[in-house]
Amino acid sequence: MIALLQVAWRICLLVGRIVLFLLLFLIAITNTAVIDFHWFLDQSIQVPLNILLLGAFLCGLILALLALRLTKSKRTY
Repeated sequence: MIALLQVAWRICLLVGRIVLFLLLFLIAITNTAVIDFHWFLDQSIQVPLNILLLGAFLCGLILALLALRLTKSKRTY
């Protein structure tokens, strides 16, 4: 009985992950509008919105990994 519940739970997780991926993928596809990204001193470039959001996500990921690495390197056991 427990094995059956574990299989059912894994199937539910797999279906949930697929639905979440498809939802986020559809959002990314619909956000392809070109926007003006304003830099310093009145400079701007035109960038697709999904590329800009991906870049912001990657910058946040890199900063989080660097912070994690710094906090782990300062620990002494």
